Amino acid sequence: MIKNIIDIIKNKAGSVSFSPATKEEITLADNRFNDNIFAKIPAEYKEFLTISDGLIYDGIEFFGCQPHQRKKYVFPDIYTINKAYAQYSYFDSKIIIGRLSEGFIIYDAQNDVYTSTDRINLYTRQEEKSLYKLMLHLFDLEPRP
Repeated sequence: MIKNIIDIIKNKAGSVSFSPATKEEITLADNRFNDNIFAKIPAEYKEFLTISDGLIYDGIEFFGCQPHQRKKYVFPDIYTINKAYAQYSYFDSKIIIGRLSEGFIIYDAQNDVYTSTDRINLYTRQEEKSLYKLMLHLFDLEPRP
């Protein structure tokens, strides 16, 4: 299901996707998180990484296992982003998997949910039990009634 969303976004003008992360890269990233007392990378996000090691579209960014150079911009990796915020207790048992122009995309391991969260006040804007559902919402792909 996540692959379907990524395929839709990849075909939109202005989107940037990357080659899939290898199993070894995902394992290495997961081990770095475990070794540094972060939450484990959830299975659904690992599935995302096997399709695209990061994704950028319309102000929405999902981080990959590796940093990616695009012209003069370095798209950061998931570990580097999380390391920068590890000192704040709010991020205990959470992983920042992406960012929005004014927020973060977070996996909350304690509550097993994916959220879009305001970057300044850390208020949850949207909460979903699956990455798929959150991506549908963020990319405005939800079916209309």
